[in-house]
Amino acid sequence: MPLIDLIASARANDIALVQPESDFRLTFGALRAQVDILASALAAAGVRRNDRVTLSLHNEPAIVVAILAASTIDAAAAFEDRGARASIVSGDAPNALPRILTRSVPDADSRSVPDDVAVILHTRGTTGPPKRVLLSNENLTVSARHTATRLELGPTDVTLCVMPIAQVQGLVTATLATLAAGGTVVMPRAFHPLAFWRIARDYAVTWFTAAPTIHQWLLARTADPGARRPAGAARLRFIRSSGSALPPVVAHTLESAFGVPVLDAYEVTEAAGDTGAARIAILSADGRPLEPGDRGEVALAGPSVACGYDNDLDSTRKYFVDGWFRTGDFGYRDARGQLTLL
Repeated sequence: MPLIDLIASARANDIALVQPESDFRLTFGALRAQVDILASALAAAGVRRNDRVTLSLHNEPAIVVAILAASTIDAAAAFEDRGARASIVSGDAPNALPRILTRSVPDADSRSVPDDVAVILHTRGTTGPPKRVLLSNENLTVSARHTATRLELGPTDVTLCVMPIAQVQGLVTATLATLAAGGTVVMPRAFHPLAFWRIARDYAVTWFTAAPTIHQWLLARTADPGARRPAGAARLRFIRSSGSALPPVVAHTLESAFGVPVLDAYEVTEAAGDTGAARIAILSADGRPLEPGDRGEVALAGPSVACGYDNDLDSTRKYFVDGWFRTGDFGYRDARGQLTLL
């Protein structure tokens, strides 16, 4: 199932993507049309099934078009990939359809990806040095739909995507989940704390997700967290945090300053985002499932979990064992199944 199927039922005239710097707005109908055009152009340029396509684009609507187009022809979108058959770069004019640059890569150097791989993302290095994760259409689709359901997203929701699309929080949680729900993704080219609340006000943002550092920057630029909340927070339903643990005092201050609940999520690149879409087990050092309350390594399995790492068989064998991805994180589950990380 290509990623374009995530937006198959969205209403054509509803706004899918916005670039606030130019107030460029792309409807779902126009998004589907641009994906079809770019997918055809990629095929005409010689991009084949299981080829890699590297993206040289900012956080902007064009990068979403490029990822969906590559998926449509069963190619994989990657970032900084020397074995890519083609590169997708910005168009000749602002907000124009992206351009394709073919690359002279010998077949021996143009490494294929496994079937159904749609995106290759770098990890943050939780289990050692950063690695390149092979995420399939199924992984991304399952995770995006789970997130949309879990957050109760709908067509009236608007998110402000401040995380890079090259990270799972920006791509899956903020962008694909919102689009799957028929909502709108506002995509500034970069995060600027001083512009954040103006953009949130202008586009009636209802939620956003970010790393704890960004939340702390926003608080630092709120003169008095106990005073009247910023105008841009008027439509907020909730704030989400992921990427690392959010200190409780920061979560409480966010809720007080901005007047909405704060959701702290456990997200893993190898599980295509929110781990709630995966089965979770606590394993001993020798791989045995542990009882509630026992402390061990957190392991994940299910259709949202990747098949392994790109061009790294040793790490794949080490961390993907007997159908489980061993995260390198440690914790325990209580009798209700609630996970606590250590």
